[in-house]
Amino acid sequence: MHDKFFDQLIKFFMINAGKSSAGKSGNPAVQNKKKISKKILKNLNKGKNKMKDILRLIFLNLIFIVNVFSQTWVWQNPLPQGNTLSGVDFVNANTGYAAGNIGTLIKTTNAGVNWFSVPLNTKLNLYAVDFVNANTGFIASDSGRIFKTTTAGSSWNEYNTNVPQSFRTIEFVTEYMGYASGDDGKIFKTTNAGQNWSNISVTTNKSLYGLYFVNGSRGFIVGESGYIIKTTNGGTNWTELNSNITLPLFKVFFSDSLTGYATSMQGKVMKTTDGGINWTQLLTGLTCSFYDMFFNDANTGVVIGEGGSVIRTTNGGVNWTQHFNLPVTFRAVSFADVNNGYVVGQGGIVYKSTNGGINWSAQVSSPFRSIKDSKFIDANTGYAGGDNGKLIKTTNGGENWNIVPLDFAHINSIYFADANTGFLLADNGTVTKTTNGGQSWNFYTIQYNTHFYSITFTSLLTGYVSGDNGKIFKTTNGGVNWNAMSTGISNYLEDVKFINESTGVVSGGAGMIYRTINAGVNWTPIYTDAPGYINSMCFVNANVGYAAGNSGAILKTTNSGLNWIIQNQNIYFHLTQVVFKDTVNGYAVGSAGTILKTSNGGANWITDNSITNNSLLSAAYAGPNKVFVFGSDGTIIKYVNTMTGTINNTETPAGFKLSQNYPNPFNPETRISFNLPKASFITLKVYDVRGKLVNTLVNEQTSAGQHEVTYNASGLASGVYFYRLDTEGFSDVKKMVLVK
Repeated sequence: MHDKFFDQLIKFFMINAGKSSAGKSGNPAVQNKKKISKKILKNLNKGKNKMKDILRLIFLNLIFIVNVFSQTWVWQNPLPQGNTLSGVDFVNANTGYAAGNIGTLIKTTNAGVNWFSVPLNTKLNLYAVDFVNANTGFIASDSGRIFKTTTAGSSWNEYNTNVPQSFRTIEFVTEYMGYASGDDGKIFKTTNAGQNWSNISVTTNKSLYGLYFVNGSRGFIVGESGYIIKTTNGGTNWTELNSNITLPLFKVFFSDSLTGYATSMQGKVMKTTDGGINWTQLLTGLTCSFYDMFFNDANTGVVIGEGGSVIRTTNGGVNWTQHFNLPVTFRAVSFADVNNGYVVGQGGIVYKSTNGGINWSAQVSSPFRSIKDSKFIDANTGYAGGDNGKLIKTTNGGENWNIVPLDFAHINSIYFADANTGFLLADNGTVTKTTNGGQSWNFYTIQYNTHFYSITFTSLLTGYVSGDNGKIFKTTNGGVNWNAMSTGISNYLEDVKFINESTGVVSGGAGMIYRTINAGVNWTPIYTDAPGYINSMCFVNANVGYAAGNSGAILKTTNSGLNWIIQNQNIYFHLTQVVFKDTVNGYAVGSAGTILKTSNGGANWITDNSITNNSLLSAAYAGPNKVFVFGSDGTIIKYVNTMTGTINNTETPAGFKLSQNYPNPFNPETRISFNLPKASFITLKVYDVRGKLVNTLVNEQTSAGQHEVTYNASGLASGVYFYRLDTEGFSDVKKMVLVK
């Protein structure tokens, strides 16, 4: 913590120790606590042993420390989360862990009936998890990091092996001896339960994806280009084996000292019956990649991989039966015993078998796939749709989403004119319309063989769609009939928007935007500085609009689309949609979980603290304070702005002020108010007692006046926290107590 923050903590404790209420207590323990506190504070004020005395003071005040990773977004679908899971391990019949992208760790204690997120305080990708007993476990991660718990996942220590490469797998042979391997031929070993890790040198720079030890001495590691190495002396020496394949090998598993299997691409599974000296290919009948496997014995095993494939053999791989397939990828498998097994993978899915892999049922899954577009009619009612023609609807502000029964193709675009009248556009040019708020739908077809991407209306009768090959179609009878317009464009047209009945724009490739001022009769090309496709546009009024596209391009117009100025040049991920709730506040979302936010009309864009690296395809405001983001694998995440607005703006406050929260103590909600004498860019943040950031409540330009923020601490443990207001020329911190 900075000295300034320490000084503010000291100031608080001095005030707290001197409060009259403490002096009135007849409890000798309270009186003694007060005396000791004052003595410590006196030393603190003199600068003596500052760190030591602060720790003593914290202990004296019985503060419970919580280690929570800062998050402003929360998962809505799937639950508990939707990031890809790459590793899974079950400690016993009830307790299991699964680890995945951007620090995701989930746990079950009731055989997978319920899963809950475990905070790990990292944004690194996690690739493998291995528990040696009920309390002690390890996770292999990016950037040469290994995580360890001795408290059944309640707390984790991070170990840095001082190499930049990712560890793809980890396995402990005993409670003390373990191995981790990964990119560029890196192999590390510990003999003291992960306290120290030593590098084992091998003559390869290939990525190493899987390792398996038959016993403390004999082990195998597999990787790129069919690479297999073997040790018979606990990793001191390694011998390269001929795998009889040049494709990458992802996992290796031995059922005994002689019989082993390795998984690969193109439906290939390799087998050895002589301890790895010779390997033969098994015919699975599939062409997908297989990423993991588990064998109960030399004959009976399960292999999992792409396309949600689960294949099973009971005769050592001579024959395989496909027991499951989904339009997702499974990444890892773990069996708690011969019957109960679990597979995890893409989009946070978890499936379970109770009969040795013959049948599988979903434990964590999404009822819908990629969600490509969304629209909220008001703060409560919204729609979202995407692949497989799935349309979902909420009537309670996104707290619950229900599938709308609809036999439809892939939904690319949604438009609602009002609460009753809405349109859906399918990739194949099918348009469906509702006039009763989605209770029933009529279907119409655009008679042209191309892909269509966007639909908009200027009235209940007049609308436009855009698609491939420069195609724009127009309806003047509410979507019943569609006529092709002569555009003179051969470009791919992604998004179409109209400002009024005459003026509209459509975006395309090569940074092109086309504009009409006569209801689509003619289209004028406008060249922008965007480096690629412009995927999304929105207008906040007749003059001001925004566009977002590939390579992080964000454009702004202030003259109804006639000219566009590039706004940011520091983001390189593709942006798929941009939305604004007013002239200053907006979001742009895109690939790899990118969420950008502006609170000053696009003059600055900051990267928000996204909780996923799934592709994000759509965003929508549900009222002024709630934002939903949708994406691949059924991703739905939500951000609720806790700023409840200006309380009294009839008078401008005389100065800056941060008030004490109320109620205090609280559970789980409290209100924090503050005064701003002028419009300012402010941050209001919550810290734990170690100065660790817990939550960011406000991080934006805020108008002058008296403001109030509602803070919900339902995700935190009981204890003392500090909230701090910072702006130019002013900073203050106060304490609040959460009691559950």
